[in-house]
Formats: sequence, structure tokens, C-alpha cells
Amino acid sequence: MTTSSTALRDRPVPAPAAAARSPEDPVDRRFTALVPPPYRPVLGGSGHPLERAVQVGRFGPAEVHVMPAGDRAAVDRLPSAVTVSVILPLTGWIDVRHLHRSFTAVPTRSIAVLSPGSPFLLRWPAHTSSLALCVDIAALTERLEALLPERHRSGPLRFTPHVVGAAHRDVVAGTVQLLAQAAGASGRLTRLLGSQALDTLLLALPHSHSAALAEPTTTASGAAVRDTVDRIVAEQAAHYTVGELAELAAVSLRTLQAGFRAEYGCTPQQYLRRSRLAKAHADLEAADPAGEMTVGDIAARWGFYHLGRFAASFRERFGETPSEVLRRS
Repeated sequence: MTTSSTALRDRPVPAPAAAARSPEDPVDRRFTALVPPPYRPVLGGSGHPLERAVQVGRFGPAEVHVMPAGDRAAVDRLPSAVTVSVILPLTGWIDVRHLHRSFTAVPTRSIAVLSPGSPFLLRWPAHTSSLALCVDIAALTERLEALLPERHRSGPLRFTPHVVGAAHRDVVAGTVQLLAQAAGASGRLTRLLGSQALDTLLLALPHSHSAALAEPTTTASGAAVRDTVDRIVAEQAAHYTVGELAELAAVSLRTLQAGFRAEYGCTPQQYLRRSRLAKAHADLEAADPAGEMTVGDIAARWGFYHLGRFAASFRERFGETPSEVLRRS
């Protein structure tokens, strides 16, 4: 939905009483369920909206924040000059004016993407709640350099402010919710998830270098692909990101992806995922059902941090659930 600048400026923000909802509203329960304890947002209350935002997790250059419902608000300045902010409304709506464009972001249909270095205006009614992913622009630029040869880059990295469509929105929403659910993680897990956040924004959202990323690339040699496969096979736990594997093979990520498609008919991400699913299956078969090792422990060991998605992928590949394998081991 697109609104004119005049409509954005003149639209009245509903009073809190007009948007009041019961704490038992199922939308509220779904919203709070995205964020595990002890980071339950408090619905209602007062104070500056940015001050009430709750940081639910930091993953290297990426941070996830939750903005509770409760107060109508308007924000007319950049919260930071060095971050790209992706805002996913969960309830209500958010009016955005950014980079000379005006639009309204609504749940399940659209998100707002705010690039640094330019002013914006955000306005939302009291019943609006949202998740926000904030990523350091320097880290995104460095990641872009690993994906794209210098000869194909020109100008700064700048994202399209308004993103509409299930493909873009759902990919980003899945990553943001995964990060929110992994709040409190530490060590290597935070680096893996931070790397996923960078790749998601660069590959799933339109920006100033999207066309160059979509251009054909060279193919990694068979030796580079086999070296990467050897490293994957030798893993004793989730250790590498795909970007790190490309660096070790001394090729760009896109070149490695082309090599894997030529050799195996899949991407290195898919190959890595299949390998880790197989190793998780082997660990579950070897585990003592009465022991301390749980399905969650084994899933996390192999880089699967969302148990529901892990179970679904596991069952699709092996025809049984992880719990079933553990019980009969």
C-alpha cells in the first residue's frame, strides 16, 4: 500500500483507547511467544518508543529488537547512522517516509527497510507491535565484497526502502524470528546466526547491488569443491559458515556456489545442511535414550536452532522424527 506524503503527514494516529485490546488477545500471545524468557515485552506503558524497545539478542554485527504495543508514536530521526534497519510489523501498521518515498508497512504483506545516512519518519498507532533487525552497514559492505568482485561494485550499498511480496518478506521474517528465538546464545552460535543475517539481507532484499549479484559468475574448480566437501565431511560439530568455506577454498561465495551446482547439482548451503542432518541422525542413533543427551542438544550441535524446523526437515529426509530415532536407539 502506498500513501502520499500529504496523507502520511495528515493521517491522525488513533488514540490508545481506540485501539485497546485484551491482554488475552491471541495476537498478543503470538507476539510474545516469538521472544523467549526473560525477554517478555510489557504491553502497554509509556515512555519514548525507542527507549522501550527491548534488545532480545545480539549476533555479532546484527541485533534483534522487539517494539511492544502500547503507545502510539512517531520517530523522526535515525536511531543510528551506521545500521540498516529492517522492521516487521506484527500487529497494526507503520507509516514510513524514507528516501523521498511514503508507504505503509502491514503484517504478513510488507516490511520497512531503512538505510543509514538519510532521515526518515515512522508513525504507528497504539496497537502496533513489531520486530526489528538492525545490522551494521560496514559488516554488510564487507560481506558484499566477499560475494561480489570489485569490478562489479559501484557506489554505496543502499536498500530499497519498501519491500512487498511473500518471497522477500517471508525469508527475512524467518531469519529475524530465528534470531529472536535464539536470544541468549553465545560463542560460535552468535557468529553463525550473524552471518546468516548478513546473507539474508544481501540476497533476499533488493538493493543497489542486487543486479550485479544476479549476474552469471565463474565456476569453482573441482579441486576447490572437493576440498570444501572434505572440510564438511570432517566436521565434528557445526563449525563453518558457507562464507568461511569459500574463504578457505580461496574463491568467492558465488564461485563456490556455481562449482557445487556443477559437481553436485545443489548449493554448498544445501550440501552442508544435508551433511549435518545425516550426522544428527547418526548421533541420535548412537545416543542412550535414558542418558542426558536430548534431541535439542544434538540439533544445536549440528547448527539447527529451531527445533520445529529441524524436526520437519529431519522427517522429510529420513521418514521419521528425531524423537523416534532417539527412542529406539
